[in-house]
Amino acid sequence: MTNTLADFRKDTASTNTSQIDSYKVPVVLVIKKNHNTLRNLLDWLRENSAGGDDQMIDQPMLLIDDEADNASINTKYSKDEITKINGQIRDLLNMFHRSCYVGYTATPFANIFVDPDQYDEALKEDLFPKHFIVGLDAPSNYFGAKKIFIDGIPDDGDPVWLRYITDNEDVLPMKHRIDQTVDELPESLKEAVRAFLIARTIRNLRGQASKHCSMLVNASRFTDVQGLLRNRLHQYVGGIQDSLRVNGARGDAALRDAMIADLHETWEREYFDAEPDWSKVLAAMLEAVAAAKVVEVNSRANGLDYTGESNVGQTVIAVGGFSLSRGLTLEGLTVTWFLRNTMMYDTLMQMGRWFGYRGGYEDLCRIWMPSDAIDWYAHIAEASEELHLELKKMEKAKATPSDFGLAVRSHPASLLVTARNKMGSGQKHILIGLSNAWVETAKITAKPKELAANHEAAVRLLEGMAARGLGPAAADKVNGGHLLKDVPVELIDQFLLAWRNHEQAFLTQPGPVRGYIRDRQDDELKEWDVLVTDVKSEADNFDIGGWTVGPQMRRIGYADLGDHLLSMSGKRARIASRGVERIGVDEEKAKQAEAAYLAAEKLDGTDEEKRPSFPDRIYRQVRDKPLFVLHVVQVRQPEEKDIDQLRDKSVLDRLPERPVIGWSISLPPSAKPNDRVEYIINMVKFREIYGSEEDDDGAYEDD
Repeated sequence: MTNTLADFRKDTASTNTSQIDSYKVPVVLVIKKNHNTLRNLLDWLRENSAGGDDQMIDQPMLLIDDEADNASINTKYSKDEITKINGQIRDLLNMFHRSCYVGYTATPFANIFVDPDQYDEALKEDLFPKHFIVGLDAPSNYFGAKKIFIDGIPDDGDPVWLRYITDNEDVLPMKHRIDQTVDELPESLKEAVRAFLIARTIRNLRGQASKHCSMLVNASRFTDVQGLLRNRLHQYVGGIQDSLRVNGARGDAALRDAMIADLHETWEREYFDAEPDWSKVLAAMLEAVAAAKVVEVNSRANGLDYTGESNVGQTVIAVGGFSLSRGLTLEGLTVTWFLRNTMMYDTLMQMGRWFGYRGGYEDLCRIWMPSDAIDWYAHIAEASEELHLELKKMEKAKATPSDFGLAVRSHPASLLVTARNKMGSGQKHILIGLSNAWVETAKITAKPKELAANHEAAVRLLEGMAARGLGPAAADKVNGGHLLKDVPVELIDQFLLAWRNHEQAFLTQPGPVRGYIRDRQDDELKEWDVLVTDVKSEADNFDIGGWTVGPQMRRIGYADLGDHLLSMSGKRARIASRGVERIGVDEEKAKQAEAAYLAAEKLDGTDEEKRPSFPDRIYRQVRDKPLFVLHVVQVRQPEEKDIDQLRDKSVLDRLPERPVIGWSISLPPSAKPNDRVEYIINMVKFREIYGSEEDDDGAYEDD
């Protein structure tokens, strides 16, 4: 009733007149998660069940839901409303006396956020995974978000696999209409194409000529624009192929050809250290890329087909949008040019079709993205790691899915994944657990009066410590600043009371943080470690509260100045440096935490050239005292590329000239049972920042 060419159709299925209860062998249906297809299936089941429409079917039914976080979740604001596909899946399950629902997804958090108590008289229970949740560990050779966006972005230096798109706005703006023209290609896209063709050639020379090699171009959700892009790319690739045919065999003289000279420059930038050398690459390139093709992949032109001669791998540049975001495998994906700006957690993770296995060519992979998208990916990759760790802890404790849900929903990182669940309008009261948590002011007000108030709060903190004998002379010099021990909690509380928070800084609302601290001020959080940051940088030293310190340098999301907001590190949302939570931890405990992490991740910590980067959370778990970090930050002046991307350049007048104050807190695990505090989130403002998606009822119908 279904096959590789056709989805479920009621008229086709109806040619088989047997009633469902009479089948003696398993019936397997593979269908799209599309509400029209599901409606056809439901109608056919009702018409062919032995008891008719009012009777349930006796045979057992297993429903396997791939990409279970997409379309299956009820994302309506009101519990009285149910999205079509969610209702149809529940309807399908309830047609059988015995039914089992198993969901698979790489981003399970939306499923965990399903209300386990939601019930509809007709559709029964919602799709909360109440019996089990199993997290599958990625193998060490998996090329995923952690490797690319956490390990692959060093604190100093350039990213390993990532490249920045900064030249698109005049040619192909991030936000464009359906009638957008594509008169030329951005230079970064041409660079990505050249890198792809070189990578294809190197893979052939490494013995991978029989393997498919693909490039992804995801730059627009409109099929018309995708078609225009495809045509321009086809012309550009054709020009390179022509140059290689005419001049590719001329050795050094080939560099007189402008196209080949561009290829050589790209090779020097991207693959100079990769084997083999340029002369061998050039000699083999025409044969390697002569059959390269550019295809459009969407609802009107599904041009992706890897069938053909088994001994020759295809070389494909796939141009598309939603079709390239979910459920579609690009064989041998090596290079990506990605110009989408969604900030929705699970959509963004699913758009990352570059995750997978890259045996023998991982070093050749490249991803071009806007800097904001890279920062945001890094931010949510870290949040995802935190939440997956929470799942592992719950699994190890043999906890129930309901416990899972409680733990994940109360994790600080949960705010990044709940937006898609459309939590409603107005104000939302959310319980967040601050035990074993990290809180930092990644978003700071840029209003001069509030900056001055925060500066004064820092001065009072430093002077208050000095009055207790905790001034500069009493501090230990550590990497990143000066550490003071046994600072009384009331000084931290007074600072937080005086702090002026920006409305978009949801997790640094002083009220909930102070409430959590006050509940533990007589025991667990009575005394604190305090780090006053002081680093060597190009900024002038800054005098504050009797201290002279070197400010940390941070770039910001300059467009956010329009909201009087300093977004530290852009969308990456970090004010602190990696490794800060190790400060103040007993050295023996720190080494034990590192050894446990290496064992859990199956990593070798003895290789000096490949020393692992330890996540800060492992030190938080073994802290004896909480850590408060007082950040003194000099905002970097924008680079030319930052200025070019600003639509309203007047917002740069709001850049603060002198250093600004920020803070971060590392809270160790609490032994007290009530570790959750109430945050009040303005959901209208939340969706303004993080966006919202259209209802998923039309999912899988493509762009």
